[in-house]
Amino acid sequence: MNKGIFALALATFVAGTVEFIIAGLLDRIAADLNITVAAVGQLVSAFSLIFAFGAIFLSALTSKFEDNSCFNMLYRDRCFPGDCR
Repeated sequence: MNKGIFALALATFVAGTVEFIIAGLLDRIAADLNITVAAVGQLVSAFSLIFAFGAIFLSALTSKFEDNSCFNMLYRDRCFPGDCR
């Protein structure tokens, strides 16, 4: 199996199951934040929608970049002196 396809499938599985984990914790999150369970559910739904549409938007935005340019933009300030070229 192609390692890239496997990594993509694993990431998709993890991103999808996170919502199910949160659904089981809604009452505890609501109690901790002192808000209703319905409000927590709406916040989780808003996060999921923003995540989904943001992924599409960022994929379209960065599709024309070279392979390493996105990585370099994100991590250019995190390298140590002597490690960067």
